[in-house]
Amino acid sequence: MVEEMAELASAGAGALVAAMATDGWEAARAGFVRLFRRGELAERAALEAQLASGAELVGQAEDTEAARRSLVAPWEFQLAALVRRHPEAAAEVRAWVAAERSARPQWTAVQNVDVRDSGRANAVVNGNIVIHEAGPGGS
Repeated sequence: MVEEMAELASAGAGALVAAMATDGWEAARAGFVRLFRRGELAERAALEAQLASGAELVGQAEDTEAARRSLVAPWEFQLAALVRRHPEAAAEVRAWVAAERSARPQWTAVQNVDVRDSGRANAVVNGNIVIHEAGPGGS
C-alpha cells in the first residue's frame, strides 16, 4: 500500500509539472486543485499560489526540464499527504493522472546508426542538418 501510494504521488507530481508552462496548464491546474477540495479555503489559496509560482518558475527557466524536475518532490509530498488524509482521493488522483497523460502528446524517438570502415553518418531528430562539403580540390 505504501509503495502504491508513493508511485501514485510520483505519477501525479510528474504529470503536474509536465503540464506547467504548456497550453494545457490551466486545465491541468484546475483539475489538480479539485483534488484538494477537501481542505480549508486558506489551504486551497496557498496551493493555488504554489502552483502559480511553480508554473512561473518553469516558464522563466532557461532549462525548463531542470526546473520541472526540481518541482516534483514537493508535489509528491503534497499528493502523498492528501491520499494519507483522504484514502478515497486515490481514485480521483489516478483518474486525473490518466487524463493528464492522455492530454499530453507522447512520443519516443529511436535512432540507430552504424558506420563502418570509412563511412560517415550525420543524423538529427526534430531539426535540420546542413552539410557543406568542399568539392574536389576545394578547401
